[in-house]
Amino acid sequence: MEVEEGVHLDHTMQSRDRPAQRVTVRSLVLRDWPRMLAVLALVTLATGISVAWIDLPLAKLIAARLGHGSTGFVVHTQFPDVLDVFVAVITIASWAGYILLRRKHIGWRLVCCLQVVGTALPFGYTAKDILKTIFGRVDTRYWMDHPWHFEFHWLHSSDYFFGFPSGHMAVFGAFAFAVMHYFPRLRPWGWAALVVLGAALVVSEYHFLGDVIAGTYVGYAAFVAARELPGTVPKY
Repeated sequence: MEVEEGVHLDHTMQSRDRPAQRVTVRSLVLRDWPRMLAVLALVTLATGISVAWIDLPLAKLIAARLGHGSTGFVVHTQFPDVLDVFVAVITIASWAGYILLRRKHIGWRLVCCLQVVGTALPFGYTAKDILKTIFGRVDTRYWMDHPWHFEFHWLHSSDYFFGFPSGHMAVFGAFAFAVMHYFPRLRPWGWAALVVLGAALVVSEYHFLGDVIAGTYVGYAAFVAARELPGTVPKY
């Protein structure tokens, strides 16, 4: 039996309607990592295909149709500031809402979601910075002016070699997957938002398609890690 948002939930109702799940390292490994690895294998395949055969032709097609440095959907110079602010504001707001609602014992579904969002966003943000440093790939706009730099530059950290994976897909993906998990009716809207954001990043020549695919998985992994973290409130 699922507890609807806004219904008072005391400890008696918790134990009767949905027993608390004790999350341990053992249960985390056995329950979620096989699925994570399966999804990772599919994402790795899709990313590899994109890098090898799709990224360059697609980038050239977009440049030919919309012009080099197109801002057709997104003003790219605003992305980093918006991302930093988004992570900070949503993380703080999520934890504040979590503390308030849990003390009042109301909106248990929302309480779970807020805790996971407040954890997943910093996870995704940190992971994308680490991975960008490891892979050292340029973004589409830099490649347009420096076509010899298309390949990965391992462990080459700089403002230009910081395109893979997409940090925006990692952060917004973590947020969207959390919301879609706890509020299934919003899944069509969540997936639509991710598709629109990914398309905007590619069409605006801010990222290659492979960056977007990989970034989406980073967001998904951040969500799963946050949801299964020991100490997380009982899950739906």
